[in-house]
Amino acid sequence: MVATGSGGRATRRRRSSATGHCAIAAARSASTCASSPPATTRCACWRSRPESVAAATAPSLAQLRDIHLPPPVSWWPPAPGWWLLLSLLVLLAGALWWWQRRCSGGSKRWQRAAEAQLKRELDALEAAWRADGDTGALCRDISQLLRRVALRAFPDEEAAGLRGRAWLEFLDRRQLIAQRFTDPELAALLTTGPYAATPPEGDPERLLAACRAWMEQALRRAAAERKRG
Repeated sequence: MVATGSGGRATRRRRSSATGHCAIAAARSASTCASSPPATTRCACWRSRPESVAAATAPSLAQLRDIHLPPPVSWWPPAPGWWLLLSLLVLLAGALWWWQRRCSGGSKRWQRAAEAQLKRELDALEAAWRADGDTGALCRDISQLLRRVALRAFPDEEAAGLRGRAWLEFLDRRQLIAQRFTDPELAALLTTGPYAATPPEGDPERLLAACRAWMEQALRRAAAERKRG
């Protein structure tokens, strides 16, 4: 009976001690729960305040500035490279103008000098004919003068090998005067006059006038062709 009583008291003490420990643990747990809200409560609170998160992680919208584009690129003043190109173009245009004036002036000077020289030669032939009256010599000298002028004024033409009717037609194609070397009178003076024993019938004055007019027009046409070329 004594042993049984002692064992019962020990058992009751252990139960009361366990109960006390449980009460203490429960009290501590309750205190902890009271001091800090549950996790679900904290998450709900933070989710209910998104503006606080935005304010903490992003700058204020008032501090942001609008995007300003740079002004458009103006064509004036141009870049230095364009000024250089413009200067080169001006120099090139000036050089072309000077070269054209020089060529034009050279052609005119050549034409005036050639006309003056041929006029002197033709005047000398006319003076010799009036002095001695040799119509055959006049026809021969005029024919040679015409051929020399044709070779100089029209170097691309095969005037050196032309004879007879072909030579007269060549002369007519290179002049615009009314006098035609294919006219029977002028044709006889140019083709048979230089070689005939007796002077052919015809007016040497008319031949001189036709020769003078042909040479003037031939030189002008030659100068114009040189200018175009």
